[in-house]
Amino acid sequence: MERLSFHDQRALGDYFRAHIRTPCMFPWLARVDRVPDDLPTSIYGVSVNIGAAKKAFRSLTLPSRIKYVAYHWLYPRDPKTIGTDWLSYLLRQAGLDHLPYTQAVTLIREECDNYLRFHPRIHPWLQARRALLEFALRAPQSADFARPLLFLRNQLLRVVNLLWQAPEDATREAARLIRSALEGAAQAVHAELGGASKGALNASLMVPTTHPDALCRVLTSMELAAQVGWERAQALWNELPFSSQHCLMIVAETVHDEHVGFWVPLIEGDGGKRLPGAPEAFANHIGSAVFRYDPPRLDGFGDDLDAKWRDHIRTKVRGRHFVSLPLVIERPEGLTSFVAAVLNVNADPDEGAEWYRALHSEWLNCARHAAAPFIEIALYGIQARLLLQVPAVSLLDTLPDDWALLPGAPVPAQAPHDFSGGINGYTTEAPADSA
Repeated sequence: MERLSFHDQRALGDYFRAHIRTPCMFPWLARVDRVPDDLPTSIYGVSVNIGAAKKAFRSLTLPSRIKYVAYHWLYPRDPKTIGTDWLSYLLRQAGLDHLPYTQAVTLIREECDNYLRFHPRIHPWLQARRALLEFALRAPQSADFARPLLFLRNQLLRVVNLLWQAPEDATREAARLIRSALEGAAQAVHAELGGASKGALNASLMVPTTHPDALCRVLTSMELAAQVGWERAQALWNELPFSSQHCLMIVAETVHDEHVGFWVPLIEGDGGKRLPGAPEAFANHIGSAVFRYDPPRLDGFGDDLDAKWRDHIRTKVRGRHFVSLPLVIERPEGLTSFVAAVLNVNADPDEGAEWYRALHSEWLNCARHAAAPFIEIALYGIQARLLLQVPAVSLLDTLPDDWALLPGAPVPAQAPHDFSGGINGYTTEAPADSA
């Protein structure tokens, strides 16, 4: 039996109405809970303990309340409107806010498991909703990346020192640093979004640029097969007007570098729509996930491009899905922010262990913050490699003043190369921890 897409709200709603009975929940149930415990009451002259009566009433009606919340939590609505605030509202409506929050959510999750057993056709949607319940029960992150981050920052300082002493050694060390940092970022993202799932990971780093053709030539001069990725992107996006003038380009990845040079345009479709994945993450400053077996439609970009893009996702993209996370830099005045790079993590878990957490902004923000220090180090490594070729400011959108806002250790600007407009303001002091 073919499963319904978790993007198809209309089909999911039709399924619910046809196959799932709406549980009864009368408003007076919640109103009974608001009766004061110390209210003096007697029946035929016999005093009644209101507190004890309410406790018994709550116990008796608990299953009905749980079914009510679980149904409305799972019922298909716009995902942007049914986040954790919606859960708190449902708990209040059902009179379950007297329970400890984690206990109430655990009961709701158990009821959702019953839906999974009896309604396999809507498993993707049910799993996605259950994943957000897991966020409500989320424990503090146990994965500790402090030691690898310290090691990588020390390696970054070594690369910086080699920039003017031994450029060839700096190039080799930077390449190793970038790969290690991206591998660390992938592991940090998996710790948040993947849970106990197993499977291969691949990470790539994209940077914004208005000079993609020049950046592609530089990447090719660095012995990377960037031209292949460039041409693949050209074939995919060729019908978009001026699509390559402002884009995100892959400049490094952890496996084979086979996608280096591939780019995605930073343009809007009809109605202000953005392309899913990295462009959406870049625009929204949150994150975006694309499942290879169930990609979203390219609303606002035409049916022909939608078909080409969906074929590209199913045949060219690694893993069962990928997640795009932006490195967001806040300006000192706190009024504006910009994205310095976007991390893509391709995951290939076993079927049934997909990263449904990645469909929710709450989980994506956790993953973005966990990966940010690794993305930053990888970005500095990329900048260092580019500076050995040409002034990086001529290729990347970010400016020297912007780079000074990154929380990592600054790198010395004094070198026999022309680093004007590149990595500047760095020091060789011990690195500070990233925010």
